Amino acid sequence: MSSIGGVLKAFTSIQATQPQLVSANNVKRAAVALILRFRLVDGSRGGDGSPSPSPSPTSPSDSDSSLEDLFNQPWMRDGNVIPEILFIQRAARNGDRWSGHVACPGGRYEPDDENLKYTAMRECWEEIGLDISDRRHFLPLGQLDDREVTSSLGKKLLMILSPFVFIQTRPVDHTLQLEAQEVESVHWIPVDALTDNAVYTHVEVDLPARLSPKSEMGRWVLASVLSNSSLSFPAIELANRPAAVASQSGLASVALEEENDEDFAPPMPAELDDSISELRQRTVQNRQVAEDRKERKVGKDMTQLSKRPSLRLWGLTLGFTLDFLSHIPSKASEDTRGAKKTPQNVETTRHLATAHVIKALFPSFNSPDINLWMWVCGRRYRSIRRQWEQAARNPGSADRRKNWSGTIRAAHFATIRRALMFAVVFRILAAFTTLSILGRYLQKVVAWFV
Repeated sequence: MSSIGGVLKAFTSIQATQPQLVSANNVKRAAVALILRFRLVDGSRGGDGSPSPSPSPTSPSDSDSSLEDLFNQPWMRDGNVIPEILFIQRAARNGDRWSGHVACPGGRYEPDDENLKYTAMRECWEEIGLDISDRRHFLPLGQLDDREVTSSLGKKLLMILSPFVFIQTRPVDHTLQLEAQEVESVHWIPVDALTDNAVYTHVEVDLPARLSPKSEMGRWVLASVLSNSSLSFPAIELANRPAAVASQSGLASVALEEENDEDFAPPMPAELDDSISELRQRTVQNRQVAEDRKERKVGKDMTQLSKRPSLRLWGLTLGFTLDFLSHIPSKASEDTRGAKKTPQNVETTRHLATAHVIKALFPSFNSPDINLWMWVCGRRYRSIRRQWEQAARNPGSADRRKNWSGTIRAAHFATIRRALMFAVVFRILAAFTTLSILGRYLQKVVAWFV
């Protein structure tokens, strides 16, 4: 189990670490809220013991809390709590490649928003009815590194995503009001399910669909040459036990806004290609679960919930979630009692997890020839990766504040583009060579009979 001390060190690390911000002109921006809480193991309530309704994002806060105040509360000092992270499952929507994806509350920056932090708070209120701007119940901890959202294979920067971390400071179950057209369900996932007890899996994405060139001829060539090729994205399997579900589905009534979303929308996993009907059925199940929960008492049998299909955390959401988890020190570092804690070595502890973050984010191919070309063309990518890991081990290195994530991402996508180019050319040459050999063989056979 992730110790409370380790989580506290993670919070301290985030506060001491300056996030890496991506500056770009004329690029859309978005923000998400990564929300944590500490759930009492025995299910009891702290504070006033009653659910607290969420006011609007503009309501004033009359009593601010701090990180020290949170960990000095009696129910926190007892250590009988489980740290959890809030995730949402996006609603099923026709034509939306985000359908059913696991995410955090958030959305695009609007001109009326004061800043990106306000965007995250506003979107959280609009999507699930949770007011994380209320300083009586939530503490804004800090910002994680910006993440770049690009078109297929990183050719064009389309959006910059800024994750913000918030902590619930009271053990109160807030009443959630889900926007059915945006959110299907809300889930509180224990941190242990993402670290010590994480179940790693993968999401298969059809490679031609991922590339999806605008030219019909290009799509036909890729579909023919790369028909059996797919990308395998790392993912973490999550238990599907919703804390709240939408009262109705927005599937039939939503009209999607077309703003070239197909350029930066994540690829649809192969197993979700025909998933709209499945998601409709899941929405019906969610309604039934909500009705059953109203009739059930605390502690009743929850076996029916265990039958729900598991969720998969992957893509951008997995990326910034791992950024947060990388702030949690390893067990080995926690066992080092004598070292003096400073912002410098706190940040160093965080960067020691860099290699694990890199391995978990980038996809692999199911085709041996493409993987071979990835190795041949990936010299620069491997060099940057070694430099990043070296900078992570060096507390005094000036390179530590370099935008390694963006640099290695660009190098990785460049490697993929070159590898795919070589693979496509050699596959076409191999096909023509095979046809030529077969043609000559058939010509000899026909001549022999004649």
